[in-house]
Amino acid sequence: MGFEYVDRTAEQAVAACQRERDRWLQRRLIMINEASTRIGTTLDTARTAQELADVGTDHFADLVTVDLLDSPLQDPRDRRKGAAAGG
Repeated sequence: MGFEYVDRTAEQAVAACQRERDRWLQRRLIMINEASTRIGTTLDTARTAQELADVGTDHFADLVTVDLLDSPLQDPRDRRKGAAAGG
């Protein structure tokens, strides 16, 4: 006489965990798709920073700050002059 024990509770827990993971991944893919269409629509640094902040506040936080280095905002010729002058 054989006896087989199947733990249905564990199977249900695994299935529930997988469904939640699938929902989380779906929301993440939707957010990534939206971000890819909303961020970087122009080469304007200020506008791209604003787009990044907008997506951040829509999905992650109540407040977003975007810190930019001075170097991308400067003319490359001005950077070379400053480096040659020791500054």
